[in-house]
Amino acid sequence: LVMALNGYKLDIISHELAKVKESLGPRDFALSILAPLLAEVGSLVDKKVLSIAQEHSLSAIIKFHVGHMLYKHMEERDKVDMNIIISAPTGELHEFGIMISALLCCHYNLKFFYLGANMPGDSLSEAANQIGADIVIIGVSVVYDTAPGGELDKYVEQMKTYLNPATKLWIGGIGNTSTFMDQNNLEVIPTLSTLDHMLSKLVK
Repeated sequence: LVMALNGYKLDIISHELAKVKESLGPRDFALSILAPLLAEVGSLVDKKVLSIAQEHSLSAIIKFHVGHMLYKHMEERDKVDMNIIISAPTGELHEFGIMISALLCCHYNLKFFYLGANMPGDSLSEAANQIGADIVIIGVSVVYDTAPGGELDKYVEQMKTYLNPATKLWIGGIGNTSTFMDQNNLEVIPTLSTLDHMLSKLVK
């Protein structure tokens, strides 16, 4: 895939991703293909081996294929009786962490609503309350302000002002967990493998 991207063989990338997603299923497609591929491409862009245009081209193709998998899951019936909302906070434009989270929900046949990135906290809480969400999953990238007293703290406080106290809040992608240690119904999920484990427990 990286070799094809290097040569702008976008049709080959799309064709190969289409084959892989059908043969592996959503969980393995997310953890074994997308996560390492995105990490590798990001590293190559930082080293200027690949361009931002190539990275964006790959992103567009991946979003198309992931969107197809998410839509297919939404059409299926007999899901686990639980409502999950997946989104990312105001100012967070990176979407692949939450897209992979949605694919993991597909694997475990969980009912979820994917609301995308850059979602204001009060609006996300409103949607969660109206839908009756059991869990809200928020994804942040390494470039988001997660320092104590920073933007993520403010976002969580804004959310909790409006959010039903019974709704669990899962925050993925942050390393510093100390600021959230004593908050009820709030879990910090540092890695995708941790999220995978937590979602698996919902269906046992």
